[in-house]
Amino acid sequence: MVTGQERTRLSHAPLGQSAVQVHAQDGKLLAVYHWDKEHRQPFFHPLYSYRGSEPLTCFAPWDHPWHKGLWWSWKYINRINFWEHLAREGEGEGQSIVTDHDISARPDGSICIQQKLKMRSIATQETYLLEDRRITIAPSLPELPDSWYLDWEATTTALLDCELSVTPYSEALWGGYAGLNFRPNRSMGWGETIRNSEGLEGHPACHGQRARWAAYCGRLDGDETATPTSPSQAGLAILDHPRNPSYPTPFYAWSTGDDNRSFGFLAAAPLMHIGRLALSSGDRLQFRYRVILFDEPIRSDKLSEAWESFAATETQTVAAGFTWAAD
Repeated sequence: MVTGQERTRLSHAPLGQSAVQVHAQDGKLLAVYHWDKEHRQPFFHPLYSYRGSEPLTCFAPWDHPWHKGLWWSWKYINRINFWEHLAREGEGEGQSIVTDHDISARPDGSICIQQKLKMRSIATQETYLLEDRRITIAPSLPELPDSWYLDWEATTTALLDCELSVTPYSEALWGGYAGLNFRPNRSMGWGETIRNSEGLEGHPACHGQRARWAAYCGRLDGDETATPTSPSQAGLAILDHPRNPSYPTPFYAWSTGDDNRSFGFLAAAPLMHIGRLALSSGDRLQFRYRVILFDEPIRSDKLSEAWESFAATETQTVAAGFTWAAD
């Protein structure tokens, strides 16, 4: 088995015309990233920890089929629904379309995905936002050598006057979602742990709270060496960069509940408290998050050390030098 100290590089391979697989040094599948136009948004699924034999992500669950692993989505742009594919009466539907992409292996062992996206109305094809996206996937962290991570960076430019908005959190406890989202595998709801950088734990304490990071951890199926009293566990943490416009970002932290009848969910939700954000044509937003996938619960001080390292990195314009391609 490759140990944390030996995890120095990743590899990638195409999966059809609009997906890429990322593998660990020993060949284990870690991630698949999809950007097919049949889907409303690009997304990661499955995502695996190094030791896990089952994915951490859940894809298109029956209760919310628009939840797809790990993905970025706004809720409304000019009242066009980019989240659900079941728009309510009077709402149009939107989609994020990848118009150009490049995937490369870097000398430091990481994989870099760079993309151009258009966020537009499905009915009228009108484009509201352009996005330059860069996702860098790396094999390990000095603070957490048995974990791997991805940096999700995006620069968004308004092509016309836009209003970004969400279902108001002030009016509904379940409102406020939009941003970088993680829907956990259902098995992770059993014995789940939700915590954040502020020392809070559990759904009621963490939901809607601003934090430097938040993490979701739970049990995974598929390990024949585990026991009911000592199950396999894995988790995912989202780290907020201090240069993000919403820093410290509110986190959407949902729980399966004591009876496991609901579902787990974790998201960096920059609009959760402000509800709406007006952009004039030409305005730009830049976001940067780090997502860490780990085996077994990780101490909060280790995640805080990882955040300190991430916070010290500089943001930069994403995908500089790219040109827009035709659809």
